[in-house]
Amino acid sequence: MSNTMPSKDELNRELKYDPLTGELYWRVPRRNRVMGIRAGGVKGRYRYITIDGVNYLEHRVIWTMVHGGIPSDKEIDHIDRDRYNNRLENLRLVTRRENISNSGVAGSNCSQYPGVTKSKSPGKWVAGLHINSNRVNIGTYTTEEEAYNAYCQAVIEYNKLKLVNDGRVRASLDIGGVKYKVVHEQDGNKWVYKVVHYRDGVASGLSEGRYGYKSASEAKAAGSQWIMARELKHIMRQRKVKDFS
Repeated sequence: MSNTMPSKDELNRELKYDPLTGELYWRVPRRNRVMGIRAGGVKGRYRYITIDGVNYLEHRVIWTMVHGGIPSDKEIDHIDRDRYNNRLENLRLVTRRENISNSGVAGSNCSQYPGVTKSKSPGKWVAGLHINSNRVNIGTYTTEEEAYNAYCQAVIEYNKLKLVNDGRVRASLDIGGVKYKVVHEQDGNKWVYKVVHYRDGVASGLSEGRYGYKSASEAKAAGSQWIMARELKHIMRQRKVKDFS
């Protein structure tokens, strides 16, 4: 992987960043590359982006696209220690010592596989997936490999959901006799989404959403991601994967 990064302008001409998912998409079609599809792949324990035959770490690309560069004495740290979670709010600029320290905190808690961490129960491993700010807790397992397999299944199912939705903003979901409906409202100069739960047409619960969105459309999109996370959780339950939440 190269640490010599193209400029912010060059990267933004080639790539589009989705802050809700932390994913990059190609803006410009080239040989063996289709405009609009997700950019990059997995190499080792990180995602990477290939530009003009050179591989760059995805999280460094994203930071440069947004902030314009990374000082030579700093590194990009994944706050939640999930190396595939490249949402900007999960990335921070740190020193080498701080980065090692965060890795050290996770040393007894993290796995060699993405999406897997140690459970508080001895000898158990937890699989989970982030969709926007929503963590889908997939299940607990006796080995890292079993947990990673469940994580991979969840990623496959999530990608299927994205294909089916085809970019549509969803505002409701009916599963298990419960209807989930996303509502958004203005709070001062910011927007928030909440999810109301209905049983037999009567409101029976409320899931608090995140605050601080700049527009109604951003709040709606975030609420749609909540709906997708909830549907994925239901799908994984249907696959007889034990829920950990």
